[in-house]
Amino acid sequence: MIAMRKVVWDLCSGLGGWSEAFVQDEWIVIRVEINEDLKYIPHTITEDIRNYLDWMHLLPKPDLILASPPCTEFSLAQNFHNGRIEHPDMSIFEACLAIIELAKPTYWCIENVAGACRFFEPILGKHSQRAGPFFLWGEFPYVALDPTWTHSKEDQVKGPRHLRPNQRGKIPFLVSFKMLQAFKQQKTLEEYL
Repeated sequence: MIAMRKVVWDLCSGLGGWSEAFVQDEWIVIRVEINEDLKYIPHTITEDIRNYLDWMHLLPKPDLILASPPCTEFSLAQNFHNGRIEHPDMSIFEACLAIIELAKPTYWCIENVAGACRFFEPILGKHSQRAGPFFLWGEFPYVALDPTWTHSKEDQVKGPRHLRPNQRGKIPFLVSFKMLQAFKQQKTLEEYL
């Protein structure tokens, strides 16, 4: 019997770090990114997440949706002005949720920074897991990262200035790989019977 290749949509994909392990494991990976400068990242289509009704019906049904709305909207350093926290634009996050609701993947995961907690938790509840500085919400198997693992962005911030937010926000390969391992080890009830 020929195994069907699984499909992952990587929303707000940036430089593609979140789905890189899935590419290497030969999943069908579709990265969706608005930044035209990143259209040459393999498996990337250039679309505005907020216009999902225009494009999502053209894609194969996902088994998994990974989403990483731009963290600059939720960064405490970015949004702290005059002694108070500004309310960020939630439209991209809301579009990610709408896509998940319409596509109905088996699993999904939204990643963001600590500053997103106060805005995401009223909608999604407490994050499902934390991987270093990455907070994860959704329906996904436990990601087995060493609890002492830390992540440094120092080595990622190189190249053109306008791409630096993408470089800082890139999910490390280790996190992508551990997420892939979690899916590969996950068994359904039918597989146990």
